[in-house]
Amino acid sequence: MNALSFLHKSDHIAERDRKFYVFTNYAYLSCVFAHLIFLISGYLLKVHILAAFNVYSVIIFPICLVLNRINRLKLAFLFAFTELIVHGFIATLCLGFESCFFLAFIGTCTVVIYSPFISYVNKVVLLSLTLVLLIASYLVTANYGVLYTIDTLFVQSFGVLNIVVINFSIFYVLIMYFNLTNTLNEKLKKSSEIDALTQTYNRRFLNEYLEIEVKRQLGQIKYKLNLGDIHDFSIALIDIDDFKHINDTYGHLAGDTVLQEIASIIKESLFSRDLLCRYGGEEFIILFTKTRKKDAIYAAEKIRNLISEHEFTLKDTITKKVSISVGLASFDEVPNSSANEIINLADERLYRAKHNGKNMVVYH
Repeated sequence: MNALSFLHKSDHIAERDRKFYVFTNYAYLSCVFAHLIFLISGYLLKVHILAAFNVYSVIIFPICLVLNRINRLKLAFLFAFTELIVHGFIATLCLGFESCFFLAFIGTCTVVIYSPFISYVNKVVLLSLTLVLLIASYLVTANYGVLYTIDTLFVQSFGVLNIVVINFSIFYVLIMYFNLTNTLNEKLKKSSEIDALTQTYNRRFLNEYLEIEVKRQLGQIKYKLNLGDIHDFSIALIDIDDFKHINDTYGHLAGDTVLQEIASIIKESLFSRDLLCRYGGEEFIILFTKTRKKDAIYAAEKIRNLISEHEFTLKDTITKKVSISVGLASFDEVPNSSANEIINLADERLYRAKHNGKNMVVYH
């Protein structure tokens, strides 16, 4: 096992908190080494107050790592926050603003703002406390000077180190936050388009996509485009026969299994350019893009046969065959060439399929 694997893995951390967990682990570990350097530097330069405080610092950050490990992320963060702003205040009093320890206030504020564990009220309190200490350190050093006078080169070296480390930390926090935001936005977008049970597109996505497909077809006809594509598409409205009986007899979990398996069978039978959507409870719609009607009929019949031959396990060892009825309509059959008209035509044909005995495809 990697010596640093504990920075990434813990059975106690929820997935939503893992990025913050990993980031703060690295931050706390970095702070241990940084404050060891400050402790040694303070001792060698005889800045006794700074050296003494860094003894506390190199103890508190390992404690923060332990608290993180046991999923006390908020408590660990508050300990680290307190150490950083007090350390920035003391170091600024000791060495002055040229040492750039005041940047610790800015870096800490950035983490506070993007912390997922701190309420807005508490964020205001913490940021106000940080601002008070920053102003206090400025007023004290401006009016009374610094506590220790050491070589300018050493002070400037501290300043450069703090500028590099703290700015890097701020950039890292911002990048992590925006990456997390993008990830959440993608998940939100996916959840608004995908049916959770069957992992097919939902009705909302279908309605939007179908409108786009109709406009595309009308545009090609209007401007007489000839791009080598088939200027037509079809939809197949599918209903599972006697689905209510399955739910009532074998339970809703069995019904969910049937829906999932039927969706899987259909998806395996489609081209990548075609779309499968869950339209309602037990209804699906297939959008056959760039497909002639005769080819769509062939595909619908193939899917109907595959499903009718499939053995569905409904409960324990109980298996049952299930059939579907299909109403199929093509773009060129609709006088007004609207998405609603195409769906209505397919729905009428689905009704006839159900009325005429089920387990069939009606396409005229």
